[in-house]
Amino acid sequence: MKKAFAFFTLFVFLVSTSKIVLGMVIPSSHNEMLNHPRIFPEDIMKKIVSLSPREFEKATGRHLNFKERIIYRLLQTKLRLQFKYPDKPAMNPKAENQAQLSLIFGIGAFVVGILGGLLPFIGILSIPLAIAAIVYGAISVKKVQHKGKAIWGMILGGSYLFLLLIAIIVLVSVYTLH
Repeated sequence: MKKAFAFFTLFVFLVSTSKIVLGMVIPSSHNEMLNHPRIFPEDIMKKIVSLSPREFEKATGRHLNFKERIIYRLLQTKLRLQFKYPDKPAMNPKAENQAQLSLIFGIGAFVVGILGGLLPFIGILSIPLAIAAIVYGAISVKKVQHKGKAIWGMILGGSYLFLLLIAIIVLVSVYTLH
């Protein structure tokens, strides 16, 4: 059991840096690796999920650096989700990209909006960015397991449009009073 556990940990860390280990081709991402349940027994994976990074270091005799600790925690989270939702399909790459675009467009709306204070013709581009953030977020929120990027993209896009609407109302009321 300890040998299999040590082999699995070595395998995980080599996957993060290389695609070929011991002459066999390894899936290119952790998602693909986790979707192949025959690679490692389920009891070893459940043991990995239950260990803290410090216990993991004691079990393997290897010190983890900061990056490896983060990778270890991400792998634990993915394994927990796999055990919690075994029938749920793997992540949809197109929906994941849409969720990421939603977040990028939401942040971009604020950045372009701030630049719009300096250069008004650039500020007009922030409105379509905010709308795109809301649309992409709404489309992808139903299709992805981790909805954080999609939700934050919708929040940023919606809050930018809301703040823009308030600013327009204030400007119109100030100019109509004079």
